[in-house]
Amino acid sequence: MEYERPFRSRRQTAPMGQYRLYYLDSVDRMISRSFEFEADSDEAAVRLAESFREGRPVELWRGTSKLKTWPKPGA
Repeated sequence: MEYERPFRSRRQTAPMGQYRLYYLDSVDRMISRSFEFEADSDEAAVRLAESFREGRPVELWRGTSKLKTWPKPGA
């Protein structure tokens, strides 16, 4: 499923951060796919990732920094 990037006004001067959401296989926790997006802040990225995670185990990364892990529901 394709997702649109969040709307960004031309008046914003601060660059948006690049984030990657890794979808993890629930059995061996290997990456099954990833989704790249931009957000204004880490907090905004976490909120967006929550809406994109589809109830699956995922990890949110900004560059080489892991920001948050969501486990498999019920785990």
